[in-house]
Amino acid sequence: LPPKVLMDGHYSVSPSDSVYTRILDTFGDKESNKNILDDDELIDRRKLGYTIFPDRKLRSALNRITHPRIITTMLRQLVVSLFLGKYKMVCADVPLLYESGLLKWLFCLTVVVACNADKQLDRLRKRNSDLTEQQCKERIASQMSVEKKAELADVVIWNDGTIEDLAEQVK
Repeated sequence: LPPKVLMDGHYSVSPSDSVYTRILDTFGDKESNKNILDDDELIDRRKLGYTIFPDRKLRSALNRITHPRIITTMLRQLVVSLFLGKYKMVCADVPLLYESGLLKWLFCLTVVVACNADKQLDRLRKRNSDLTEQQCKERIASQMSVEKKAELADVVIWNDGTIEDLAEQVK
């Protein structure tokens, strides 16, 4: 988000943590940035995805911009929430936990919710019906395989079936 949006106080991220300008400078077209912005001048993640997912170097460039800020913000929130006594336990949803290589040591227990590759592709296509099958495959291929994440996790919840099956897995 741009710093001006973060200034309204509704976010746990400070305006100084925004990487908005760096993303525009790196990925936006030089005239208007409309290739990655929506009508409200916010970064359109879908448009940015069209640019970065087919190109590993561009994905890496985006990660180099965003990951340090994400990690800093998450660490700050963990310290405030856990170590300053606000909560006894904290959960973090970290989609690229294993890919980052840096964060696993922060957590005493890791849980991966996984499904088979066909189900993963099918769900992504349904959720993002504007993406082609190839674009969906590129997004999946940009991450570590579900099987590898399952090997690294302390707990694996398989979500291949119904909501009732999932509830049983959680139990």
